[in-house]
Amino acid sequence: MIRLSISDYSFLQDVPLNFNIEQVTDKAKVTVFINGTSVYATTLLQHNGVVTFYGLHEILAQHMLANKLPLATLKITAELSNTTDTFGDVSILYCGFKQGDEISANFYNWHFLTNRTYYVIPRSAYHILFFFDEGQEEIQAFAECVFEKDNSQYTQRVNMNNFPQGHEDIHGLLSGPGQMFRYARQQIGNDCGKLLAYTIHVAKRAMTVYVTDEEPLATFCFRNAYNIEEYAFVFGTETYKTIIDRKEASCQGKHSFYNQSVERKHEVTTVPLSLEEAHWLNELFESHHVTMEVTPDYDQEKVLISDITSEISNRADEKVRLKFTWWFDDNSKWIFQETTSRVFNNNYIDTFK
Repeated sequence: MIRLSISDYSFLQDVPLNFNIEQVTDKAKVTVFINGTSVYATTLLQHNGVVTFYGLHEILAQHMLANKLPLATLKITAELSNTTDTFGDVSILYCGFKQGDEISANFYNWHFLTNRTYYVIPRSAYHILFFFDEGQEEIQAFAECVFEKDNSQYTQRVNMNNFPQGHEDIHGLLSGPGQMFRYARQQIGNDCGKLLAYTIHVAKRAMTVYVTDEEPLATFCFRNAYNIEEYAFVFGTETYKTIIDRKEASCQGKHSFYNQSVERKHEVTTVPLSLEEAHWLNELFESHHVTMEVTPDYDQEKVLISDITSEISNRADEKVRLKFTWWFDDNSKWIFQETTSRVFNNNYIDTFK
């Protein structure tokens, strides 16, 4: 008999490292299935009628990370000499940390799959929120939007997506300012004003977004603590550093270079951050998968992040700034140019007439 206690919906942190199988007379062949596929199998010999399976948590975590699975179904079988015992199927949500004050069911019913309680998002940016749905009832997503019109502000409810009753799943909700403004124009009219902020409501969950006209220094897409894709809009200053290394040779009085290598890195210092933003950016630094948008068609290129200085102080009079270096994994150089029909730019002056 498999001695394993996991709820039907659990975070990865709730999966034990090891478990026992009792009433074994000889040996037991144990197989771990994730999403219906066998990912690990081993045969264990009994001792006093018990075998112990080690490393269940690690097997599950590594498979979910490698396959970018924020949600997985776990099943375990134990083939004994005269019978087969089965445990499962249970749904496991990836979680890269441990929660000390809240059980899993409360968290995924009250929170989006992010460790943010608010965002500051550029007006032109793409953004998406994810949440886990048990599928037991229909869910209506809506937003309370704050608009500015004729030098005054007003609040308007804007309906978003409708998620019908079904089976458990992770849903994505388009939540960028542009998408929200399109919803608003469809329901209010074209002259709804300027969108300043909005709070998205999905059942018991709520997320506030503040809209900024400032463009970020860089926008990264990364796998967060829940193995979910999330966007980080980084504001601050950047130094573009090119490191050229080559050897020099001399032949018949002429010099030449060989074995040349070029490193192109971006050194970033963020603007002052809140404690929440600073701790959340550490998820970007720790992420196993980070990309950056490089074309208007949202093509992504993988980037690497190193030289991280993350010192987070809770002193009220101390500003938290994080420093890091990033570069494309193939060391490529991307040129971003605006398309313009002007012959002269704003630097054209009378001297050149």
